[in-house]
Amino acid sequence: MIRSFIIVFSILSLLCTSCQNNDKKQTSDKDRIKTFSVEIEKNDKEAHNPKYISPLFKIASFKKDESLKTLVLSNRTLSKEVEVSPIGMFSFTSGETTKEIILSVEVIDNQRVLDIQHFLEFSTEFYSIKQLIEIYFTNHQGIGKVKSFKWQNELAAYRKINLTK
Repeated sequence: MIRSFIIVFSILSLLCTSCQNNDKKQTSDKDRIKTFSVEIEKNDKEAHNPKYISPLFKIASFKKDESLKTLVLSNRTLSKEVEVSPIGMFSFTSGETTKEIILSVEVIDNQRVLDIQHFLEFSTEFYSIKQLIEIYFTNHQGIGKVKSFKWQNELAAYRKINLTK
């Protein structure tokens, strides 16, 4: 009797485990998020990464072109190198210089760490973060030094990245 029970239990448990739907989906190339490798700038660059802003974002350089900067949004402490997915960009003019910075979200295992897919979603659902970034960059060089500040969507960001190849 016990032996029959053990055999039936073993067969049922084997059937249950083999029939379970495995949530780990295979992602096709079409479903993969397009990412880029970036390197976080050193902490001694307080002009871009003051201590009170660091939990919100970090400035990083693209590995393929260090002159191309990105602001990486993440909800965790970033390591030296991360994968990012661009969601937009912004530019501002200070004096005679125009700076363009790509806005990116950190990606781990083909998943964005913040649920931001594109610029429209960022600018509506994460409006307060957008405002903080704009206020910070329009004032970090001194009040009235930034002449213009402009936001652009993810298409402009990809265009900028592709032009620097």
